[in-house]
Amino acid sequence: MSLFLAPTFIPTPFKIIIKWKCVPPLKGLDLLFEKSTLSALVNSNAQYDAPTCDKGTHEAIIQRIMDWVKSDEERVSALWLHGPAGSGKSALAKTIAELCMTKNSLIATFFFTRTRDDHVMDGNLLIPTIFHKTRQEQTEELIIKPLNTKFSCLEYHYRQLVQRASPQLIIIDGLDECFGKEVQRDLLHILGKATESLHLLIHFLIASQLETHIRQLITDGETFKVDHLTTLNLADDLDTVHDICIYLELQFSKIRSRHPIRDAIPANWPSPEDITALIERASGQFIFVSTVCGYISSAKHHPVRHLRIIIEHLPPPAADTPYGQLDLLYSFIFSFAEELKINIDQVLQVFGILIVPRPEGAPDDLYTIYVGIGKILNMTPDDDVLLLNEFVSLLDLPPLLSWRQIRILHASIAGFLFDASQSGPFYINIHRVHSALALYYQKQTHEYLEKIHLYHKH
Repeated sequence: MSLFLAPTFIPTPFKIIIKWKCVPPLKGLDLLFEKSTLSALVNSNAQYDAPTCDKGTHEAIIQRIMDWVKSDEERVSALWLHGPAGSGKSALAKTIAELCMTKNSLIATFFFTRTRDDHVMDGNLLIPTIFHKTRQEQTEELIIKPLNTKFSCLEYHYRQLVQRASPQLIIIDGLDECFGKEVQRDLLHILGKATESLHLLIHFLIASQLETHIRQLITDGETFKVDHLTTLNLADDLDTVHDICIYLELQFSKIRSRHPIRDAIPANWPSPEDITALIERASGQFIFVSTVCGYISSAKHHPVRHLRIIIEHLPPPAADTPYGQLDLLYSFIFSFAEELKINIDQVLQVFGILIVPRPEGAPDDLYTIYVGIGKILNMTPDDDVLLLNEFVSLLDLPPLLSWRQIRILHASIAGFLFDASQSGPFYINIHRVHSALALYYQKQTHEYLEKIHLYHKH
């Protein structure tokens, strides 16, 4: 085996390190690993705090999906789980994945998300485009043909015995968060072809929002044959109100027992009328009630007072705009912070840096840890913490000295802030974010060139 010297460029917020090392030619598995993203797996470190369904919620839907997974139908099939933002699709997908892992019936998972910075919205990593082949060609050559060859030689009854004991579910969550509609269409065509071509009985669970182009492809009767497809709409779930009520009871119980001023919180708080008001305003969105609970449970807030403020400031939803309540809630959180004299302009700059797509080769920690963000905005890490502490319901904030990344809790926050019609005065102009990043890179480049000049001078 021949070796060659390869330079490795390691950019950091402070300097660029160049290392030389002997690198053997990449093998096939190395190429696949290089094009993969392990953080999209259900049991990866990146998914450690991703929510699952609370006990007693979504029970009927979970049972229906598990019945479909275990069905005796002798055909490959797909189930499309869809619903509006914040309706609990990802929590359901993770719950199903964990249930199937315990039963040894899970083949693979891929959780797309726009709220992290580790390329988990890149559809090219679901089926990596290596060897200069299309995704369709590679799926056929690397997955379908090998599986069909292996199982075509088995007798029917023996194959049935093997299949009953073998993993048989693949989960793809957040397809609508995959970057690029063309990539989404391509992946759906591949999955549709797989349901017709595979001999091994594999089920595909696909979760997404009800985007028009996704709905048209999945339900056109050509991409997925009608007898190979099941659809499940969370918006039609009659148990949603019951599930949200259970969730609220659990969260309020935690607040009453754990909040710093728990001794001042009445045992019968909140009232049944408060619960009804929250359920009405949630319009079936779990993300609405989880954001409310995250907000009022903050150690900086008085839960009883802040719940009353939220209910009084957010009117019941209009019949034609039920999901506008989430926008109103986000606006309320930013407005309240503004009244506390928090520098909202700086806050929005931080949110913009967290959300904006990374340039290729950019170090992730520059965008997502206190030190990196502070350097871009000329702030200290402790200033970052004080600035963002009012937004614990929207952000996962690590301790000050931690190298864990700051994470936006839901993709709907990015949609709100980058759409002027939704966010109004809290709209983030992406060009301003790019300008701040460009100025920082310009400054770093200038300092780096000065160091090189001084080095050569001496």
